[in-house]
Amino acid sequence: MSETGSYCTNILLGDSKKALISLSVPMMIAMLIMSLYNVVDAIWVSGLGNLALAATGFVAPFYMVIYGIGNGLGMGAGSAIARHIGENNHSDANNAGNHALILTIIVSIISAIVFFLFSDSLFDLIGAGEAAALASDYAVIVCGLGIFTIYSNVIAAVLRSEGDAKRSMYALIAGGILNIFLDPVLIYILGWGITGAAWATVISVALSSVILYYWTMIKKDTYVRYNLKFFSFKKEVLSDILKVGVPASIEQVSMSITMFVIDLILVIVATANAVAVYTAGFRVLFVAMSPLIGIGTAVMSIEGAAYGARNFKKLRGNLLFSARFGLLVGICLGLLMYIFAPYIAMVFSYTESSADLAAGISEFLKIISITLPFLGFGIFAASFFQGIGKGIQSLCVTLFRSVITTILFAWFFGLYLDMGVTGVWYGIVVGEIAGNLIGFIWAYKWTHNFCKNINASPAVQI
Repeated sequence: MSETGSYCTNILLGDSKKALISLSVPMMIAMLIMSLYNVVDAIWVSGLGNLALAATGFVAPFYMVIYGIGNGLGMGAGSAIARHIGENNHSDANNAGNHALILTIIVSIISAIVFFLFSDSLFDLIGAGEAAALASDYAVIVCGLGIFTIYSNVIAAVLRSEGDAKRSMYALIAGGILNIFLDPVLIYILGWGITGAAWATVISVALSSVILYYWTMIKKDTYVRYNLKFFSFKKEVLSDILKVGVPASIEQVSMSITMFVIDLILVIVATANAVAVYTAGFRVLFVAMSPLIGIGTAVMSIEGAAYGARNFKKLRGNLLFSARFGLLVGICLGLLMYIFAPYIAMVFSYTESSADLAAGISEFLKIISITLPFLGFGIFAASFFQGIGKGIQSLCVTLFRSVITTILFAWFFGLYLDMGVTGVWYGIVVGEIAGNLIGFIWAYKWTHNFCKNINASPAVQI
């Protein structure tokens, strides 16, 4: 094992509070930059008009599927590797990493075939209307070339699982910053329009992939080593990855389903402009919640290592500490979003063709900011279950908080109570708060019962 790999795993297996902060901060920064470039995309695309912004909104759920597959495979591999690190089993950690890499190649080929063959007709089928052609042009690039998104997500997740959050951060930030600079060049200076935004995304994610490839395949100083000599196909290794990876991918897909259904509800209660508002507003929300997602990745690795080391007393304490930390971060994020909502909205409406979106985006951000203090509870509950290899439980938490309650209350307020677009926003808030709190309570109770069942004290000093 390299010196770098040894140092990172020592962090992972050390003091839980220090490990959480040490792993969280780099990922909070990385996720912030990564999500920020999505907002920058929307800002530049909005200059092309409402139709172009709506087109990216129709593509967003499908790109989230691609992103979710990579993220899910990464979480599955990361959970398995973190547990093997806790067990001090380097051989099985290597084998799990190589299984994940082969899965990445297979899934990337399949997704490319699907989008290259069907993107032309896909958006007509889902009712994109006038935005269908633009959506197809955008999707065939960002989704058809999704191999870079999947690869970078998987390898970055493996680095985080072995405690190397900083290099994962560097690779992701490099791609995010490049995208911010490429957008205006490709969209306006070269005149490529919406396809320019798509190519900016692909090129930027490709850069992250190249950096990760260098560390893992050329420099080879990571804990997990990628080489066929470390690969031995085993059904149990594949199962260990997929039992977390498949539910985690479905979790990401479920968020796409939520976006898609919310889009349909908005079309019913309003017009495509409401979809454009939701598209822009959701990207800002994703930026705001990205630090919480970053903390969640740290929770998964730390809980996985503790579980693998059979240090079960740490499980509940880690979960409680992460919740308190996330609550503080969420309150700060919510206040910032509420205060700066009008100014953020102005950024998305800087042209004459998109000026009418400003008030709607500002309203959305002010209302949705209420959810931020509560989002961490559900995110960390799902991450906890992923870390200990309970993918189905993690999926149930996410489906409940991001799909069932959110869609139900959005429909109830927006359509049933006939409150229109504003009702949809309040429905999302109520659904998210209820779903996240219930998910966390379930995870907390699970740890309590688990500790009792193994005759360990559930009482942990925080």
